[in-house]
Amino acid sequence: MMGKKYRSKHGRLSAVGPLGFLSRNSSAIAALLFFFLVCIGLPDSIKGTVMFLIVLTVVCALVRFSKLRSAFTLPLLMLFLVVLMDGLSLLYAPSGKFALGEFLQVTLALCLSVLLLVVAPGEGQRSGRWIAAVLEGCTALGGLISIDMISTHLISTPVLRFLGWFDNDYNLTSGLEVGTRITSMFLNPNVFAGMVGLGVLLSLGLAVSAEARRERMCHLVCLFINALSFVLAFSMGASATIALAFLVYLILERRERRAALFLLMLKTLILTVIAAALISMTSFQAWSGFQPIPILSTLLGAAALCASDVFLDPHIVGRLEDGKKLPILISGAVVLLVCYFLSACLITGGVTFQAGEGLRRAAYPEPGDYVLRAEADGPVFVMVESQNQRDTMMHTSTILYQGELSAAAFAVPEDSLVVYFNFSAEQDLRLDSVTYEGGTDSGRVPLGYKLLPSFIANRLQGLLANQNAIQRLVFFSDGMKLFRRSPMIGLGLGGFENGIMSVQSFYYVARHAHNHYVQAAVDTGLVGLLLFVGLIAVSAAAVLLDRRRAGGHCLTPA
Repeated sequence: MMGKKYRSKHGRLSAVGPLGFLSRNSSAIAALLFFFLVCIGLPDSIKGTVMFLIVLTVVCALVRFSKLRSAFTLPLLMLFLVVLMDGLSLLYAPSGKFALGEFLQVTLALCLSVLLLVVAPGEGQRSGRWIAAVLEGCTALGGLISIDMISTHLISTPVLRFLGWFDNDYNLTSGLEVGTRITSMFLNPNVFAGMVGLGVLLSLGLAVSAEARRERMCHLVCLFINALSFVLAFSMGASATIALAFLVYLILERRERRAALFLLMLKTLILTVIAAALISMTSFQAWSGFQPIPILSTLLGAAALCASDVFLDPHIVGRLEDGKKLPILISGAVVLLVCYFLSACLITGGVTFQAGEGLRRAAYPEPGDYVLRAEADGPVFVMVESQNQRDTMMHTSTILYQGELSAAAFAVPEDSLVVYFNFSAEQDLRLDSVTYEGGTDSGRVPLGYKLLPSFIANRLQGLLANQNAIQRLVFFSDGMKLFRRSPMIGLGLGGFENGIMSVQSFYYVARHAHNHYVQAAVDTGLVGLLLFVGLIAVSAAAVLLDRRRAGGHCLTPA
C-alpha cells in the first residue's frame, strides 16, 4: 500500500496507505510534535531542547531555503532583530546564569517559529492555514490535558508521567487552585490563559473560513476545548483583553463572514459558560478520584457546538447577513453581556456550608466601628481582615476580628482599601445573609452569586483593591528604577531578576516585571524596546495592508 494512489470521483490522484494518512493528517501530527517541543522547554530540559532545535532549524532552513526566503518579510526581519538584540545583551548582562536562561527561551521560540514557516506545505492560504492548525492543535492539547487533571486522569497521568522524564516540574503539579481556577499542566494559569486565548482566536478563524465540513468540525472541537480551558483558567487580564480582541476581530473580518463569526462567538460563549458552571459545581475541590464531569462537559459541549453548526446555523446566518441588522445585533449583544455581568455581581443570596468548608468574601465599608448580623441555622466562625495599600503590595493583612459570627465586632482602619470576611463552619448548615452595621456605614456581605460560576465569583473578590494588580504596579515602578541605570542598551537579559532586590522598598521575589514593555526596557534599553514595539507595529501594518488587498489571506483578521 506504500505510496499507492487511486483516482477519485473528481479525477484527482490521491495517495492511500501510510503516506496518504500522513499527508491528510500532517497538521495534527505536527501539532503533537510542536506540543512536545514546547513541553520540554522547561528549565530542566531546555538546554538540550534548544541545541536539538538549532540543528534541526538550520537543516530545514537549508533544505527549504526558497520557502524561508519567500517568508522573510518585514515582520520576520523585526523578529530576528529583537532576538539579535537579546543575544547581544548577553555580552554585558551582569549575571550569565539569569541571562542564559532567558535567552534559551527566546531562542527556542525563534526556532519553533522558523520551523513552522519552512516545513509548512504549500504557499499562501494553504501554508497559513496549516501553521494556524498546528498552533490551534497544540493549545487544544494543553487544554484537554489540563481539564483532565481535574477529571479522570486517564489522559493527563500518562502524558505527565512521560513528560516527567524530561522535567521534574510535571511530577509536582496538581492542576488546580482549589475553588478558584485550574492552574494547568504548565503550572501558571496566566501564561496558560494567554496561550489558549491565542488558540481561541485561531480556531475561530479556521472554523469560520473552512469549506469542508469535516475540517470545520475538527476546528470547532479545538475551539470549544480552547475556550473552555481559557475560562477555567480565568485570568482577569486575559479575559478583558480577549473581549476587546473579539470586537476588533469582528471589525476586521470580511463582511461575507462577519455574521457567521458573530454567531459562532455567541454560541461558543454560551456553551462554554454552561460547561464551566457544571465543572465549577462538581470538580473544583482537590482531586480525590474519578470525576467524569469535566471531560463529559468538554465532549458534550464540543458535540453541541458541532451539532448547532449543522442544524442551526443554516437557518440563522442568512438572516444575519443583512448589513444593517448585524451591527445592531452586535451592539445589543455587547450591551446585554455588560448588563448580565453587572447583574451577576449584584444579585446574591445565601450559601450552604458543608462541614469544614470555607468561604472568602470582600466588602468596602468606610472607616469606623461595626458589628455583624447574620441569619444562619448553626454556628459560623469568621475572621475579618483589612488591607491597606501597603498590605496589598506585600500580600499581608491586619486581622480585625476572629471568632463566632454571632458576636463579631470590628473597627475598620482609616487607610483600609478592602475588608475580607473568611467564613467557616464545623457542621453542615445554611448561611442566608450577613450584614455589617456601624455609625458611618452599613451594607451586605455578598455570599452566593446566583448568576456566576463559583470559581469566577471567588476570583472577583476584592476586585476594586486587587492585590495582584497593585503589586504589579510595584514591579513596574521598580523596573523603571532599573531601566534608569542603563536607559540606552539596558542591563542585559535577566537584568530584572538580577537587580530587583537592589531597588525594592520591601522584600518580594519576582523573575519578571509582568509587563513586557517594562521588561524589554530593563533588559535591552530603548534600543530593545523600540525593536519590540516596531515588531508589533509592522505586524499590525501587515494585517491592515493584507486586509485591504483583494484576495487577502482568509486568516488575516484572526
